[in-house]
Amino acid sequence: MHKLNFDNACKSVIAGAAGGLLATVAMTTFQALWSNAINPPTHGTPESQQDATDDAATAKMADAAARQVTGEPLSEEGKKVGGAVVHYAIGTLAGALYGVASEMTPKTEAGRGLAYGLGVWAIGDQIATPAAGFSKPPTEYPLSSHLYGFAAHCVYGLALYECTRRIRERL
Repeated sequence: MHKLNFDNACKSVIAGAAGGLLATVAMTTFQALWSNAINPPTHGTPESQQDATDDAATAKMADAAARQVTGEPLSEEGKKVGGAVVHYAIGTLAGALYGVASEMTPKTEAGRGLAYGLGVWAIGDQIATPAAGFSKPPTEYPLSSHLYGFAAHCVYGLALYECTRRIRERL
């Protein structure tokens, strides 16, 4: 842990944001592997087998943002691209916050980032997203959907810890 001054805060934000982006890549890869294991793609199936709950929520967020900016809804392709942008932006922002928080208190790194990843899942997926109207309440999804999100955010937290730590050491 470094003394948090402007220089260290900037380095921590950069390391956390980069770590968050990389952790989101790891999480997305895990999600694709999970989805393909549960529902193997067959000839003519869409390439993306991501969880429909997550896709719908991030696509709804992107569509809402587009409507605020342009007054127009996104096309189906725009929702797909916008949903991915929202997914990576949230992961990167959560990583930047982690970078600063882990610099301020080592407790943020509990479980090698696992606790943080699960906090992102609990606050983001289980509370904020339904409260904002981008998904149904958690009680309306099957246990398998919660396990999927839980496991994916475990991957995110562990990857975030490792990536941020290694990047921070080099700055």
